Amino acid sequence: MGCQPMFSYNTGWQPVPRSKVDAASCCVPPRYAAARRVYFSGISALALAFSTGCGRTAPATSPTTPTWNWDAYPLESQLLVAQLPASVVAIRAETIRAPIAGILRMLPAAKQPGTIAAGTAWAAIEPEDVPAEEKELSQARQDLAERRAGYRRFDLPAELGKLDDEIAAARETVALARFAERSPELFQGDTPLLDPRLKPAVTAAQAEVRLTAIEDRRKQVAAGDPAADPADISAMAAALETRQRALDERLSRHVITAPVSGTLRLAVSPEADGSRVETGDILATISDDTALEVVIKGTLPLLHAVPAENLYCTVAASGGKEATAAFSAWGIESGANGVVPIMRFRLPPGAFTGERANLAGVELPALVFVRLAEPARIVPKLALAEWDASSALAAGWQPGLQRLFPGARLLAEGRSAVAIVPK
Repeated sequence: MGCQPMFSYNTGWQPVPRSKVDAASCCVPPRYAAARRVYFSGISALALAFSTGCGRTAPATSPTTPTWNWDAYPLESQLLVAQLPASVVAIRAETIRAPIAGILRMLPAAKQPGTIAAGTAWAAIEPEDVPAEEKELSQARQDLAERRAGYRRFDLPAELGKLDDEIAAARETVALARFAERSPELFQGDTPLLDPRLKPAVTAAQAEVRLTAIEDRRKQVAAGDPAADPADISAMAAALETRQRALDERLSRHVITAPVSGTLRLAVSPEADGSRVETGDILATISDDTALEVVIKGTLPLLHAVPAENLYCTVAASGGKEATAAFSAWGIESGANGVVPIMRFRLPPGAFTGERANLAGVELPALVFVRLAEPARIVPKLALAEWDASSALAAGWQPGLQRLFPGARLLAEGRSAVAIVPK
């Protein structure tokens, strides 16, 4: 049987009866029959795949926009502003310098370790001319002592004898005055029985007062009372006393006392007693270690961007004890780079009990916090930078946050985070 074509070549496609397809298959040469079977098997598998896939409806997907979760960040009332080195110092500390040049004399209080009370004398400085002055005063005292010894040996007996004669005469005057007052008629008349010239010119009472004064003087002289010394001895004693008083006054001006109660730290060795010092030399420091404060350099701009009265800091001692200090005042401090602002935080009285003297002058790390006006979300700056796909924060935290989170308020900027109140 002759081979018939499977398709007609007219304008339309015409189905071919299966009998003809089967009959036509016999017309394919054997070497093409296998290839044809593989070709149609692939077509059939592909058609099956299309029919399976097209039979299901794929779920509709829409792009999702990530949302910011405020609850992921803690709600706090304080924010860490900075971590800075700080010094723990006594609120009141004094540097004591030599007021004049001279010889330093250490007093017992300087040789006893520990605290001393305010007003305690612990050192003195002798002016350079004091040794010569003391030598002259010593000679004057010796001259006075020799003059008094000579007076008591030679002049005093004669003085006492003279006073005894005066006492006897005074007693006689007292007796005559009393007699004249009892019998005045004996001294009156044209021919008086007694010579009127024998009548004392003073009354008996006046005579008795004079007698008492002479007797008292005699007692003073005999007892060696300086008030009864001769005029020359009194003058020598007065001159010596005046010079000694002037020297004592000079020395008292240069006695060094503790201005406050506290710990005395000598800048010179206690064995320096008798050494020479110059005007302005530092002798010691004294500090009241019962009242300490934390001093931090305030050059960081973040510290100036928040109300200072809302700041506080925490410091920890080497043993692990931690204390919180409240802001007390701004100040200035001179350093190698000029004048810099400093912040003072006052430690409570009970902080670091037993370690306060060891902490004075020690540098410690301090964490500076700001108390927020209201609770806020503490968001790390890095998290905001990663969220900021549009670079809105390039304009600054305040305007950038308004663009990222409209209506949110920035309360404060910290070291690594910011405090935000969401809308």
